[in-house]
Amino acid sequence: MRRILRKVLITWLLRPLFHFFIDSIYCRFCRLVSIYRNPPLQERKLYTYKPLESSSHIRVFELSSTGEPSPDLKCRIHHTTVTDDKYAYIGISYAWGDPTLPKVPIECDSLQALIPPSLHSGLKRLRNAAPDVQYLWADAVSIDQNKENQTEKSLQVRMMDQIFASAQEVIVDLGPIDADQHAILQGLDRYQAIPEDRWSLCIGNSSVAESLKMLQKENVPGFAADFWPGCAKFMQRPWFTRVWIIQEFALAKSVRVMIGEEFRDGKFLEDGLMRAAYHLQWLYIYSRHYPSNSSWLSDLWAPLWDITSILDALRQILILRSRNRDLNKFCNLISVSSVLFKATDPRDKAYALLGMASDHQIKDNFPVDYNESEAALMLRASRYLIRQEFGVFPLYHCVGDKPGFSSWALNLTDTSQDSLSLLIVSTGNTSSPGLYDASGTRGFSTSFSQLRDGGLFVRNCAFLDTVDQAMASSLPTLTGLSVINSPAAQAPWLDEAYDWMQSMDILLTMEGLCGQDFYEQGWRALIADLGALQGKDDQGLSRFSVWTSADRCIKVWAHLHKEALSQKRQVSNQASPPELPGEVLSKDDVSLVHVYGESLRYAFGRRLGLTKKKRLLCLIPSEAKIGDHIVIIRGCCIPFVLREYVDGKGHYFRIVGCVYVHNMMDGQILLGKEWDWSNVEIC
Repeated sequence: MRRILRKVLITWLLRPLFHFFIDSIYCRFCRLVSIYRNPPLQERKLYTYKPLESSSHIRVFELSSTGEPSPDLKCRIHHTTVTDDKYAYIGISYAWGDPTLPKVPIECDSLQALIPPSLHSGLKRLRNAAPDVQYLWADAVSIDQNKENQTEKSLQVRMMDQIFASAQEVIVDLGPIDADQHAILQGLDRYQAIPEDRWSLCIGNSSVAESLKMLQKENVPGFAADFWPGCAKFMQRPWFTRVWIIQEFALAKSVRVMIGEEFRDGKFLEDGLMRAAYHLQWLYIYSRHYPSNSSWLSDLWAPLWDITSILDALRQILILRSRNRDLNKFCNLISVSSVLFKATDPRDKAYALLGMASDHQIKDNFPVDYNESEAALMLRASRYLIRQEFGVFPLYHCVGDKPGFSSWALNLTDTSQDSLSLLIVSTGNTSSPGLYDASGTRGFSTSFSQLRDGGLFVRNCAFLDTVDQAMASSLPTLTGLSVINSPAAQAPWLDEAYDWMQSMDILLTMEGLCGQDFYEQGWRALIADLGALQGKDDQGLSRFSVWTSADRCIKVWAHLHKEALSQKRQVSNQASPPELPGEVLSKDDVSLVHVYGESLRYAFGRRLGLTKKKRLLCLIPSEAKIGDHIVIIRGCCIPFVLREYVDGKGHYFRIVGCVYVHNMMDGQILLGKEWDWSNVEIC
């Protein structure tokens, strides 16, 4: 009996341990099987895209809800068409970001797919903020990004306009938001809350002072507000200058803007951001005209300079969304995209526009081909524009004398070289009509060369002079400067320009050619005789020679610089000249100095030079060399610098860039003399 009880007791005590042991082994076995079947995301095989059924098919993906336990993003891919209501989708408009950053994995049909960190962040925030969203389209997931499959990518890019125009809605993802940016977002909301009728009165008023007085009643920031640097930082988000967003935003049926995990309606860009930017411009213009507080001017200018190009880009996409697409010629679009927008692949600056362009059969006449080199595409774009009678535009926006490229090929990479070439718009004229007219009335004419590959015959060229003298260094390009209107920031180069003018003064005096106004001509040439007179109370972009205050502006500037330079060299070798006492200049004079300082933008990427025959002052590209030709091409309002080459087939030329030449910009040099107009080959 005792033995039986002992066995029962032992069995009763050991049974739980036995079951626990068996359960542990079973659980571990199951876990091992689970890990084998579903390894961690980073260890899974890369997702392989299945070919699409036809050229009209697309991929949409279904994002998992937040209720699932895994923190990883999970999605399932579906093949569909833009007209299939079963998979009605939302398009995601976002910025890829830095291409060098490592991509982030997501689970795609139980496998691993890699996407940009910016899209990963956007999808996580979207999943949290709008869990009811079902089907999505985003290029990094929906298009096979494998470099071995460029043919499919070309076909998908060709139909991007249909994809975004057919989406139920487009969500614009401006990215995450920091804690300190919430106050900025609230400030932008206050601008959007201004009733349309009151805002129309503000923007329609011809007086900056009156507009500012109206806005004071709307509880929005003023002159000395901390809001403006933060607003500028907010507007520098990469989405605003990504080239693909032009059609993604402009063609959308409906738009929502996502900032962090908050949403704003599609009018936020126009009624929030644009209104704030206009207000900042008016505050600066008022401070420049009535400089009662010098700190306000600098405090306002820094954020305004930071967002100037972004503001132009935003203005353009709003215009494109609102206007008739028949007005969107390819050249009009590329004149915007090549300058204001960015792309990881420069070829996208052309391809991203095809769905917006109104040119007849442009997708057939200018096909998307990612197997084509950048140089070949640039040349093909220029040839297309010439055939469409927009041939003047690419000559001013060309790559120049760069190895491996035809010099007249459209530049899609370094498009902020200088502001002088940027004056030429798609029509071939200056942005403000009639600024220059160096070539007279005869039309522009070209033909493609059969002599050299990539050559262009340009008719009616007048060789007027050559570059004989030049400054040693150039002012940095637009991208190389942090501020634009600060003479102190450009002081070393301005001092060098003055020293060079002094040396040329001595040279020309020895030749018996120098006049008393030589320095005035030099300061005018330095800004290409253009005044940045923008704003409600100003005349807009204008030639200095027709501005009533031009002489006073030049004299005040020249006096200020000469005195400051003299003081600096007597006192020390400090990098920038000391400020002159405030009582030396009147408030009007201070305003004129700022006008001249802003006009220095036309010297960016350039340096002063002197021609050989006529001894004319000129503002030449930084790449120009002594001996380069200064040429007027009929139909082109600004002269060019051409460089001559010789090979076994004879002479040919390459474009260096455009050039401002004092006393040549209004056709003066063509009057009273018949020039030998010749045809030249530009390669």
